[in-house]
Amino acid sequence: GNNYKRLSTRLNFDNQATEKFKLGVNVSISYSMNDRVPIGDEGGLGWAQQIPDYVPVKNTDGTYYNPGFNPLWELENHTFRANVIRNLASIYGDYKILKGLNFRSEFGIDNLNQMETEFKFRNTKDTASVSEAWDRRTNVFNWNTNNYFTYFGKFKDAHDLMFTLGNSIQHSYTTGIGLQGWGFSNDYFRNPGNAP
Repeated sequence: GNNYKRLSTRLNFDNQATEKFKLGVNVSISYSMNDRVPIGDEGGLGWAQQIPDYVPVKNTDGTYYNPGFNPLWELENHTFRANVIRNLASIYGDYKILKGLNFRSEFGIDNLNQMETEFKFRNTKDTASVSEAWDRRTNVFNWNTNNYFTYFGKFKDAHDLMFTLGNSIQHSYTTGIGLQGWGFSNDYFRNPGNAP
């Protein structure tokens, strides 16, 4: 029951600006839409792994057997979609200070925006059952920078030497918000904001 679609694009740019200085930019943007199996979080097929083989899926009249605990009913009456927009970008500069001595500076970001929507129809055989809907938004923003000197040289024309001195810094920030609604007057209202 999974359905996954992804669209992405990437741009790479490198330029030898001068004899000593080189710079580059990399940008990647992707959008994905994932219709997830709603009971997948419970171990692959979830309830289907736990229910004995002799328990029927449907009654003889075609209705679902025990809808509240029936994995097929759950698959057909519970939707879970995750839409993700992700941006990856980095820039670097490389400068030859002296023969064999280089300085390189890099900076990159990784920004992820995830929107999850979930809806579960009420069980019509259970008078206490109500429809439920969730809407969750998550933003993850990472940035990192690397700055270092590198020295390449030879010792007595027989040994190669390489020294590196630098630092790396990374920061990550995550925010999220969610909204839940239930008891809809009509099963076609699937936005949590439409709940009473």
